[in-house]
Amino acid sequence: MLIKPFVGIGTGRCGTKSLAILVDACKHTDVRHEHFLTSWYDPEESVIQDMIAFLQGDDELRGLVSLSYLPLVDRLRKEIPDLKVIHMTRDREKVVESFMQAHRKISRLLYSTRELAEKDANRQTELHKWLHPLAGSWTIFPEFSCNTDTDIYITTEESYQMYWDFYINEVTKLDNVFTFPMEGLNSNVELDRLFVYLEIPEEDQVFLDTRQYNYG
Repeated sequence: MLIKPFVGIGTGRCGTKSLAILVDACKHTDVRHEHFLTSWYDPEESVIQDMIAFLQGDDELRGLVSLSYLPLVDRLRKEIPDLKVIHMTRDREKVVESFMQAHRKISRLLYSTRELAEKDANRQTELHKWLHPLAGSWTIFPEFSCNTDTDIYITTEESYQMYWDFYINEVTKLDNVFTFPMEGLNSNVELDRLFVYLEIPEEDQVFLDTRQYNYG
């Protein structure tokens, strides 16, 4: 039987890590969360080829999960036409609240923007791009055009809302996406629906009792 690999995508703070853990717990699966970190706009071709090579392993179900794989879906499908795509979803305000809590309501990039403006007002004209302000590797997030006369005062909460809106809009441009709500990871009935989509044989399915990464 041909084993069809998958990629999992989502805004972040929406169950992507839990998705990888729960599917990887099944027998004959190898699912990795943020194993390959790729730039949103200029991913390295060598990294893409490594992703393709991993996903095409035919000895078990292979999966890669990360918010940064959204821009790569069409590219991966050219090499793997039967690639499955799972989009983890969560309510907009819950995602925003989770980001705010996880990052202590701090926007590193917005703070830097304000700091530069305060030090040298003339430098405002150079700040023509606004990047999603998360900790870690900022290159994995999309950029937003920024009017430095007004957008410099966007709040951290508003920045996460902008990001959520942008991400969801980009997902709607994709065909054949399996949408799965974060809350479904806590339900064996819904998890079974996910396993059926991934064509995991019943004898290989494992339903973990402890799901510490997903409190909802």
